Amino acid sequence: DRWWPMVGFLAGKGASYLASAVFHLYPFRNVTSVSWALKIDLIAVPLSIWATPFPCVQLGSADWPTHLLLGLGFTILNAIMVLVQFQGHVGLETPKGRSDAPRTILVVSQFMFAMWSVHSYYGPRNLWWAGGFFYLLSFACSVPVTKAHSTVAWVPGIPWHSPDRYG
Repeated sequence: DRWWPMVGFLAGKGASYLASAVFHLYPFRNVTSVSWALKIDLIAVPLSIWATPFPCVQLGSADWPTHLLLGLGFTILNAIMVLVQFQGHVGLETPKGRSDAPRTILVVSQFMFAMWSVHSYYGPRNLWWAGGFFYLLSFACSVPVTKAHSTVAWVPGIPWHSPDRYG
């Protein structure tokens, strides 16, 4: 009965990574398509964070409804924020007059909850610190990548964000 948390973990991570891979690697033919891929990529971010504490939650435990409802809430709220932020907009840049800050606050809050959940289950072991470090590193890397998206769907100098690789 402990197989389902791994399925939830892999499904959440996989959905987020798939959306990101399609956005960054698919050879889109028009701006509208790549704009929708960006929206889907941004909408899928909370799925990966939601999946992080999945292996720690026991099905039927008192924590289960909390994780389910908070994860679902973060995901739905983020989707609404992305769709409102990019409503009527085509392109990769953040629309003028619409900030990324509310979504950033939401995602960081979800990250803090996920890290707290894992910490409350495992304690401050080495892998908890390493996981937190790599999450923070990915947040730091997302800033220049996001800024670069205002002109192209890839970042020059980073091979997996190159138009001549993977499509």
